[in-house]
Amino acid sequence: MHQLIRKITSSIKSLFGKRQVSPFVGFFELGQDLHSFNQSAVNTAIIERKSKTTIERILSEQLISSKIQFTLQIGLVNENFYFWYRSTSADNWLNIYAGETFYFRTLAFKKQLIDYTRQHLQLKSDRSLGRLVSQITNFFYKVPEVVAISDLLRNHPRMQGETLHFLLNATNQDLNNIRRQISHIGKGHLNRGRILNPRFPKLEPLRTQLFAAMICDGHLNKRRCLHYTEKDSDRLQIVKHLISKLGDVEFSERKHSNGCTRLNLPAIIGRLLECWGMPVGDRAILNIGLPHTILKANREIKRKYLQELIPEEGSFISRDNCFRWSRTAVLDARIKSEEYSFTPRISHKHIRIISEFGNQTQRSYGKIKSKKLIRLIWGRLKNLKDSEKADLANDAKVLWKIVLANPPKLMKDEVALCNSLGIGIPYNPVVINLFDAGRVSVTWHATTASTTDGIKWALQALPHDKRKRIEVENFLATI
Repeated sequence: MHQLIRKITSSIKSLFGKRQVSPFVGFFELGQDLHSFNQSAVNTAIIERKSKTTIERILSEQLISSKIQFTLQIGLVNENFYFWYRSTSADNWLNIYAGETFYFRTLAFKKQLIDYTRQHLQLKSDRSLGRLVSQITNFFYKVPEVVAISDLLRNHPRMQGETLHFLLNATNQDLNNIRRQISHIGKGHLNRGRILNPRFPKLEPLRTQLFAAMICDGHLNKRRCLHYTEKDSDRLQIVKHLISKLGDVEFSERKHSNGCTRLNLPAIIGRLLECWGMPVGDRAILNIGLPHTILKANREIKRKYLQELIPEEGSFISRDNCFRWSRTAVLDARIKSEEYSFTPRISHKHIRIISEFGNQTQRSYGKIKSKKLIRLIWGRLKNLKDSEKADLANDAKVLWKIVLANPPKLMKDEVALCNSLGIGIPYNPVVINLFDAGRVSVTWHATTASTTDGIKWALQALPHDKRKRIEVENFLATI
């Protein structure tokens, strides 16, 4: 096996030369380069899934620098050894849509793409191309004998994203080369839930803006349907415009009695946001941080995130010349504990403190009747730490430490992002919430440290919202 891998590596190197690694599909004749090896042994090693994966891993380690986002995948058809330098970058639309279904406008274009690929790879039949695609993309489909995989059936206008990725790389094309030939992405249901006339804009800014909007006022359920709720009509139009950059997305919207409008976005958009780091389910319980693609991005992308953050989750406070936003951390998920495998951070003694010393109020949720809510202000808990009652003081101190040890990871990362832009942002808990169902959460605030930090934010990231932008511009005019 090791001798075979060394020979394959040498053959690929000699064929590929010193060419810079880029999306590319190449091949060489097995008989010429691996003649000293038993043919059946070679076939078994490359086609058998476990050994193939091992070979691909070793080849990738030897031929591709760990600093670049590529992998090498292989296949064997008609005594030709094929290799695919495949981009794994999160900034590649073909990777994001790999598991989605593309639909072409005409069968003629699909046939042309298949024929062009066969010509490039010197494959004599659709069946041979199908065998290669099933190996090199790791799909391993089982379909009628006319072709090896259903993606290459010439009487159907559809194709899986991963297959399309391979065919485009094999013919030195990308999605924008064939965009006008794509009718839509996604199967949908009753002509709903698809992206019609898809577009593939520069990915980083759009990904950042949509993530910032949805992580604040969006909810991704288990079926991957995405719901976005907003009261401000101008802000709603901004988010709709961002969504439209993906194409003509099929979605519905509904206005609620409380004045909020909810956009019901299809699962294909939900899967896209999940790919970008949005959690499925209760965000506060899952307590996720910022995706690496945003936290480690360049300054322009970080500013894009802050431009969306204040309109969605914060405000500019003119009397203090500061920006502020809030996040929530859960200490006890109660009825959702089992569903999320959540271990409560606090005990019944701490819940008793919140219940006894907090302020009771009511909270409404749209059409749902008001529910009891008890709020323990952070300053009140600080005073309880100095209580003359030793047991109460000790329990209050423990609760204090637990809260500080469990900040919202998202806010922690957002503050780090601000710091990287030279903006000072302290963050701290402001209130502990006890809901009637027993759930306990903590509301945290992050606020620019000084007027100077407020100015730094304003100059770098004006809010992407008409009303809040005007407030900040008026502030800058007074400087």
